[in-house]
Amino acid sequence: MSCYMPVPSAAGARGPVVAPVPFTGKAVCVKYQFKCSEPDGQFCSNAAAEAGAFAWMYSAFEGADADCGKVKAMLASLGPAAKGAACCATPNCNAPDPSVDKATTVIKAK
Repeated sequence: MSCYMPVPSAAGARGPVVAPVPFTGKAVCVKYQFKCSEPDGQFCSNAAAEAGAFAWMYSAFEGADADCGKVKAMLASLGPAAKGAACCATPNCNAPDPSVDKATTVIKAK
């Protein structure tokens, strides 16, 4: 199982960079948008934070938390600070969609 996750920025990349990361145990992949509240040097710029813009996040949950129902409930508890949550359990199913996320650079699996 592998899921797209943030990785260190690649040379020449603008914005966040994600790549498939393998997991040995039970895992689910997640992607959602979160509201930028402060610049973080990767997902939220100063301008995005000041504007309260939304940025995409790609992640995974392992072990006992590897349940899409639990993950969606946790993200729903964040209220308007998170939106568009998708959870899935097939390899790399949380790949960024360039038609809606133009900021994230994707490093494909080799």
